[in-house]
Amino acid sequence: MLARVREDKDRGLTRKKFCLAASVLLAVAAVITIVVVLTQQSGDGDGNATTSVDSLTLPRMAVANLTLVGGFTVDSAKEQCLTLGWIPTGVNWETSSSIRASYLCMQQSLPVGEDEVEAVDLDGTSVLRRLAVLPDAESCPSNMTQLANPRANVLVCVDFISASEAFSTQQYAMDLMTTSEAFYSHDTPGWVTWPVDLKLDDTDETSVFLSVRYPVRPITALQVLSDVASDTVYAACEDLEPIGAWESPEFVLRSESESVTTTNDIVCIRRLQAGDVSTSVLLDTTVILPSETCPVLAGNATSTEITSDRIKVCAEWGVIPSNNSSNPSNAPFVVELAQYHTIEAITDTNASTAIPGNWSLIGDTPTGDIHKYFLVRKSMISNSSGDETGVGEIEDGTVTSTVEATRNQTALSFRVLQIADLHLTGDPDYPCSSGPTGAIRASILEAASVIARELKQANGSSNSTSASDPLYNRCREALTIAFLDELLDVEQPDFVVFSGDNVHTSDATNHSLAIGTFTDRVESRGIPWAAVFGNHDTEGGFDREEMLELMTSNRQFAHVKYGPRGIDGVGNYEVEVVAPVAGAWGSEGSTVFRMYFLDSHANIDAQRFPLVADPSSYDWVKETQIDFYRELARSHAAEASETSNATNSSIPAVMFFHIPLAEYALASSSDRIGEKHEATASAEVNCGLFSALVELGDVKATFVGHDHVNEYCYLRQGVQLCYGGGIGLGRAYGLRNFDRRARVIEWSLDSEQKHTIRSWKRHFQDPTQIQSLEVLYSE
Repeated sequence: MLARVREDKDRGLTRKKFCLAASVLLAVAAVITIVVVLTQQSGDGDGNATTSVDSLTLPRMAVANLTLVGGFTVDSAKEQCLTLGWIPTGVNWETSSSIRASYLCMQQSLPVGEDEVEAVDLDGTSVLRRLAVLPDAESCPSNMTQLANPRANVLVCVDFISASEAFSTQQYAMDLMTTSEAFYSHDTPGWVTWPVDLKLDDTDETSVFLSVRYPVRPITALQVLSDVASDTVYAACEDLEPIGAWESPEFVLRSESESVTTTNDIVCIRRLQAGDVSTSVLLDTTVILPSETCPVLAGNATSTEITSDRIKVCAEWGVIPSNNSSNPSNAPFVVELAQYHTIEAITDTNASTAIPGNWSLIGDTPTGDIHKYFLVRKSMISNSSGDETGVGEIEDGTVTSTVEATRNQTALSFRVLQIADLHLTGDPDYPCSSGPTGAIRASILEAASVIARELKQANGSSNSTSASDPLYNRCREALTIAFLDELLDVEQPDFVVFSGDNVHTSDATNHSLAIGTFTDRVESRGIPWAAVFGNHDTEGGFDREEMLELMTSNRQFAHVKYGPRGIDGVGNYEVEVVAPVAGAWGSEGSTVFRMYFLDSHANIDAQRFPLVADPSSYDWVKETQIDFYRELARSHAAEASETSNATNSSIPAVMFFHIPLAEYALASSSDRIGEKHEATASAEVNCGLFSALVELGDVKATFVGHDHVNEYCYLRQGVQLCYGGGIGLGRAYGLRNFDRRARVIEWSLDSEQKHTIRSWKRHFQDPTQIQSLEVLYSE
């Protein structure tokens, strides 16, 4: 446990479980009808990872298996997933009082290259077609099987089909995650969050929801079925011809006041199939009463009317290419359709206050006292991998900069020093909140004394030239700067990344001094550098844009960029490491390694996100930023495919941001390498960035800060999730028996054209010694 309540981790308010009219949240405890494996294991600990996850490869990223397991501790529950060779997903379900922790385990395939597809047995491999969370249900639909019964009359139902059929019909789940935040988690087309609380223990104010990711797929046909019984709504559409091509809506939910015996008018959908060359897709739709008239469409738009006894569907159709490239008209099209029945009318045109996921209301067809709402979500670009983009044209120079790799005869290398959580205040005498145990090295005390005197003279706070220093033996901020100097001189890196919470000040004057302090250390040595913002950097007088100007003005070696103006955050950009000379790796100037940088923001803007369950929690990486990364990664892949050089066809990349993703918390003691001394303080909202990283495949490791006394790496689905370990000794919190430290990342390309990413750490007590050398990636 940390010795004090930390300023940047104090959540203050307890979470409030939100009330959702759409779901039936029963307070009655249920009998759990899942198979749970109980184990007793020790809790968190250090040491090397010894349990590996079985790798399943398919042409697409897909969910291949699911099960719910439990243990007496959170760590032991996660270990059950590893025993299966699978991975834990999301948050702890806490499914009963006799089981302290439960996790949903997932087996997920990793995409294989085109040359490996023929070796995969698609007919003999099953994948998840769809998942449904059904409130007030006695059994799963006839075409689905029960995965879990976490609450009374709440069922989690699944449907598996062969991979060959799934990929042909584009009906499969790509990813799955449990989350404690329903309204904004995975709030993008492709992801569907079921608004039904799965957590059993009502005394706990948190909730558990399931989010499933499907490919973003256009709709090519609609059909209405009338008088569908409630217990068959997820099966009725499958009887339509051609068999297997039709789907029910994403969900059909009722308020708790509606009778479960109510019959339904269901709009069945058929999606763009693999092999379709060009066809009309659903651009827009509305649902009205049969007696009403469909709106007149402008121009040459094509429309159809589908009428039943109780509803009329008005559909607008258009043509987009199916080559997964783009939508030339830039017109959005419908990718998801859902239904919601309630006795209370929704007056807002956006139904997000009732249903999570940014659904748009397209129709209200009242039947007696029941309002039957139809909801849609749209996308700009479709492809079979399930992605969309909307960043637009990126101007040259606003996003990308280059730096040369180091040549060593027939090999190349590039060494990066990550500096996490400096928390500089601008006052070199700022006392340590938690200094190191034991005596501090004389050499660094002397260096810190000189630094403190020089900085105070430079900023005018002291005119004394005396060598006398009453704080000589005290732990203070100047030690942080002296440690930074040591790291730079000992390691002599090719590049430095300041990974957030670089400054932490109380006024504009000190803010400027603190920024100058850390940027001057690298500039004076001629070392190229970059930075991302943390949650504390803007405290003290400047916003992110002003800080960016201060950090880069008159700085010769800065590679920090604002990034595209049309997306969330400041500091979304990339740095490409290029070959200094021509060689087996390609021509001079060709990219051999890549670094992405994203702004993970700070605290939540409650006005922008009023439905967030815990406004005091951390903000999250937004979909516009993930789209930005997707666009960059795809453009790089397209460029590489056009070259004949095999080395450049798969250029590895790493990514830096400050606040860890929720997936960092899923590491257990047996599958992480390094130390963990505090809980992962991520955003409650799961933004879906990790899912995009796994799918696109170029990022081999991510590096964060934020949690100062965590410094481990966790390999998950081919991506290393790594902490930097904080170096700050002034305002930054820490542990007295946990040495401040910094992480080094080294990429290399040897004479056999093998890419390797290694990492090690250097500690405060003796930075001359390499600690914890490990290979993060090799191929």
